[in-house]
Amino acid sequence: MGFSGFTHFTFTVIWLSSQVIFSKDLVMKMRVYLLTVSLMFFSKNSYGRVFDFNMESIAPYFNVRTGMSQAGSDPYAWQTSTSYGGDEVGLMYGGEFGLYMRGGGFGFGLGLLVHTYDPVTGGTGSNAGGTQLFSVDSEGISYGGLVSFDMQLAQTKTYNWKVSLGGGYEFIKLENTYSYSTAGQALSGGQATAIESFKTAAPFVLLSVGTEFYLSGTTTMNVTAGYHYSMASDWKYGEGGNNFAGAHLQEGAAILEDGSARDVSWSYPFLQIGFQFYVDTVR
Repeated sequence: MGFSGFTHFTFTVIWLSSQVIFSKDLVMKMRVYLLTVSLMFFSKNSYGRVFDFNMESIAPYFNVRTGMSQAGSDPYAWQTSTSYGGDEVGLMYGGEFGLYMRGGGFGFGLGLLVHTYDPVTGGTGSNAGGTQLFSVDSEGISYGGLVSFDMQLAQTKTYNWKVSLGGGYEFIKLENTYSYSTAGQALSGGQATAIESFKTAAPFVLLSVGTEFYLSGTTTMNVTAGYHYSMASDWKYGEGGNNFAGAHLQEGAAILEDGSARDVSWSYPFLQIGFQFYVDTVR
């Protein structure tokens, strides 16, 4: 409402006040006039929230992912066992949440990533003669912080393509629960069952390409394909015990029968979907 409009409104109120008339019709007209002016005043100061990537800058987010593990039977494999049956490590699952910031065609993310593999149930190991040595259940989990940087390759107000590079540091723990056969007990210190755990901490790198598009309100959705490359190595036992490599101590190196280091791949390709919830900042 401009100065001239405000002046007109003020003089009108003064004029009406000067009329000593108690007509109900006049009172009703005054109310209608006041309501109309008020609506005109407030309508000039309101606006519709229109989503535009060029205007969005900060958003909490969460992502979920899945992919094919490259671990196979490595979490519980032994050189003595030359064949494996039952389940092997298959799908990996991950969840990530954090804060995403963008501007000028670039983005930056800071978050926490947790992922695991579909637990193995009833995996078996047999020797060269086909004699079963053990059955095993196996599970694993990791968690770690990550940072990521992305570049928008193409963008509209509600849609963009981007390529992303990120990395971080993860802590991984694997646990195997064994049931040994008679032949297996002879190779593992005479125990019928045992729980074996080992762990490591290592850096990882992420490379992905994907799209982000407007969904509703201030929410967008992303669909991404990428690769999680883990540098996991130098595995240590979580507890002391006995296995096919002999007796071991907690924090001792996880080794195979010939003394070589146990190697488990924590890398995998993945597909990911996620959501960003942009903060409605002052424009």
